[in-house]
Amino acid sequence: MKVTKEEFKEWVKKMYIEFLHSNYKKFGDNVTTVVVSKNGNKIGVAKRHKDDRYNCITGIAIAYARATKRKIPEVKDTVWLSELKNGDSFITTYDKNTKYIFLTVNPLTKNYIATNSTGKIVEFYVDMQVYK
Repeated sequence: MKVTKEEFKEWVKKMYIEFLHSNYKKFGDNVTTVVVSKNGNKIGVAKRHKDDRYNCITGIAIAYARATKRKIPEVKDTVWLSELKNGDSFITTYDKNTKYIFLTVNPLTKNYIATNSTGKIVEFYVDMQVYK
């Protein structure tokens, strides 16, 4: 499942609160986070990617999700409209319920042309970040 950065933060918060009320303990350092159930039969591990800043709460949430056999959401990448190619699907950062398919750039107005999920043609007047 792919989610926005905001939705991922909410998921982390939910997992972390659940972890705090669970029978799991946290171990680790600034690279690896391990959570273990009190009886030791369930273990989850999260490793920080070398390009990421360490965040203990995110590490705990991911390790706890792995220990409890839950799916970890994948964060959607944002791109600029100008980076899209014909046929790319996207959603806007302000309306996550409407899916669009990018068509082209209007050569006269320089507006970005797409169709929405009902087939209606939509024009975007400015280059903006969207979720691909």
